Amino acid sequence: MDRIRDTAPIAYDDDADDTWRAAGWAELPFFLAAARAGTLRAAAQHLKVNHATVDRNIKSLERAYGVTLFERNSRGLSLTFAGKGLFEKAMSAEEAVIDARRKVRGLDDVPAGPVHVSLSKWHACYYFSKKMTLFRERYPEIDLRITVSDQVEDLTKSPADIAIRAAWHVEEDVIARKIGTYYAAALASREYLDRHWDKRGPNGEGLHWIGKTTLWPNPELEALNLFPSAKRDIDVRDPLLINEMLAQGCGIALVPLGATYLFPNLRVVPGTPVAKDRTMWVIYHPDLKQSARVRAVVDSLLEMFRPNIEYERAQIREFGF
Repeated sequence: MDRIRDTAPIAYDDDADDTWRAAGWAELPFFLAAARAGTLRAAAQHLKVNHATVDRNIKSLERAYGVTLFERNSRGLSLTFAGKGLFEKAMSAEEAVIDARRKVRGLDDVPAGPVHVSLSKWHACYYFSKKMTLFRERYPEIDLRITVSDQVEDLTKSPADIAIRAAWHVEEDVIARKIGTYYAAALASREYLDRHWDKRGPNGEGLHWIGKTTLWPNPELEALNLFPSAKRDIDVRDPLLINEMLAQGCGIALVPLGATYLFPNLRVVPGTPVAKDRTMWVIYHPDLKQSARVRAVVDSLLEMFRPNIEYERAQIREFGF
């Protein structure tokens, strides 16, 4: 796609210090990865290179600066006094480069180019993947990079441009577009309840909890200690697997009420409450608010996920939870 280019000459300062070009700039990412990971192997896995490459770049950096940056022992790497000093400066340099990239990328006026989105497994698999064909038809020139992670990370320090976040509050310096507040409940399949509910004991004897009831516990439901004598004989930490096991009739779990939207055979366990939970947000960097491609992705994400929230609200009204 043709772009309007500024043809004005760029003045160059002949007195500028260019020694940084040959004094460790290229090696700094390897140093930062090793300092954060604590071992060469872990740093190599993060950078997707072999550990010898990380080692070679760190040694090159030490020669360029004339200092020892790491103490090496059987447990891994620890920063020396010089290494700690460089680490603070290197992080500042990294943040400046990321910030500069975002500012430049945010100047687009057409929905084209790369956008990096961070999603949880739940949202990526159940919603995002099902709308990708429509998104591609609408925005054929947007190139998406998708990171799937259930870890909540600070978007201001993340390489992602946009993230879907479930949170009580959003405190980072970001723009947050509200999708809606969702609810949590104790769910089980209709078939499971038909087999086990009438045979249960007074404290839930004969019932079964599936794994860790939720990756992000709902304080209100957790405080009730529902069915304390139910078995906890399957340890599951993956939200998708928990949903699938619920649908297959393996037991009960505390999950978003929206799971009933995805699996019609799931039911709220009789006599248990539905509790308000976190708010879903689409968050992105303020520097990207003028980017047409980022706005297009944000609007598409809101369109993808709002039907689930609206379904939950309809369930609340219909059944009076």
